[in-house]
Amino acid sequence: MEEILAGLRESGVRYLLASRDGYLTSIARGGGVGADDEIGVPMITFPFYFDQIPNRKLIVDDLKVGTKVTNEFGAKAVVKRDEVEKIVKKFMNINEAAEDNVSEAKEMRRRSSELKEMCRRALAKGGSSDTNMDAFIQEILQIHGNY
Repeated sequence: MEEILAGLRESGVRYLLASRDGYLTSIARGGGVGADDEIGVPMITFPFYFDQIPNRKLIVDDLKVGTKVTNEFGAKAVVKRDEVEKIVKKFMNINEAAEDNVSEAKEMRRRSSELKEMCRRALAKGGSSDTNMDAFIQEILQIHGNY
């Protein structure tokens, strides 16, 4: 944790244990996209346990709404402050000279916003999650009524 905080401090970005346009997460639940505070902002992923690796893959490789701190996890995961500093600067567009970093970070924020909107539509009344949950409940009630 000291290395992560030192890297954040050395990046020059103001923070309150989470950056202003991003979210440092262990991705412990719901693939990292299950809580309101996680949806709609890019994530810097840092899994602690083996079961969180698929969540990181979903966020970083599949949805492309995050970046990873390290390829390691658990006891092997030694995070160096200079690596955290580099990732945070890239993530926050601090190094504007690197045009690829700027466009990658902007694209990540755009995809995060799109994902947030998709989730809101799915959860809204009449959305796919709402409809599927209603159908599931009706099926259970129907099966239960037949016994």
